Amino acid sequence: MFVLWSFGTILEKLWGTRTFLIFYFVAAIVASASHCFVSSVLMGNPDINALGASGAVSGLLLAFALLFPSHRILIFGVIPVPALVGALGFVAIDLWGLFAQTRGGGIGIGHGAHLGGALCGFLFWASYLRTRYKRPMTGATVDMAMSPEEVQEFQRLRQKLDREGPEALTPKEKLFLEEIRERVMAAHQGR
Repeated sequence: MFVLWSFGTILEKLWGTRTFLIFYFVAAIVASASHCFVSSVLMGNPDINALGASGAVSGLLLAFALLFPSHRILIFGVIPVPALVGALGFVAIDLWGLFAQTRGGGIGIGHGAHLGGALCGFLFWASYLRTRYKRPMTGATVDMAMSPEEVQEFQRLRQKLDREGPEALTPKEKLFLEEIRERVMAAHQGR
């Protein structure tokens, strides 16, 4: 739930609620179908239950990482890594876990569901997000959207959020972040 809250709130604001919910439920369905396939075909046990919610979160995480590959995330809340490195690390862990499960080992985690959700996140990025949310070749769009003072204040608030959480922000700080978000989004969409 923490991962869903951390990345889902950002993606829901970026994509809009409708697109976010459609993606989340499609990713959950794909994750559930992947789990059924893996359980039946690779593990020979079609009676293993799963819902697909964690697979949908895996899809969100990979979509986020592909949109913002160099954004720093904290693995287990402690280890800072670029988002793409962290997401691919989780995919690698799920591949290893799935391999172990097909050999009769591993733990009772739905690795197949996680991989199915991640595949859904990749396909959504490749077919839609990559062209809709292109990253600028230079920092010109962001530079035009924020002054140096605003960049400094933004960085200060990011550190405050990391340390204390969103409830620590004052109303003025929240308004500042909302205004910056609106300007950056307008500059991003105006390309």
